[in-house]
Amino acid sequence: MNQLNYEEISTEFKNYFLNNYRNFIDEQIKEVKNSKFLINVSDYTSETIDEPHRIVTNFLKEKNIKNHRITNLYKTFEFEFDFYLLMLTFDERRKMDIELYEEIWRHNQKL
Repeated sequence: MNQLNYEEISTEFKNYFLNNYRNFIDEQIKEVKNSKFLINVSDYTSETIDEPHRIVTNFLKEKNIKNHRITNLYKTFEFEFDFYLLMLTFDERRKMDIELYEEIWRHNQKL
C-alpha cells in the first residue's frame, strides 16, 4: 500500500474545495438576486451543509482515496479523513456562507 502524503493532499484539496465552493456560493447568490419572492434562509442552510460533503466525496473519488481514520503519532486525535479535509476549509467556508446569507437578508429587506 502506498503511503499518502497528507500535506500534499491537503493543499490540493483546499484549492479544489475553495474553487468549487466559491462557484457554488456564486450560483446561490445569483439565484437569490434573481428571485422575485421572499427567501426562506433554511432552504439555503441545508444546501450550505450538504455541498461541502459532496465536494469532499467527489475529491476523494477523483483521487481514488478511500475515506479512512487518521491519527497523529501520539494518538491524541483520531477521526475520518473526510472530516479532517472539511475542517481545513472551515474558516473560508463560513466567510462564503456569510456572503450568501447577507445577500438573502438584503434581498428580503427590499421586498
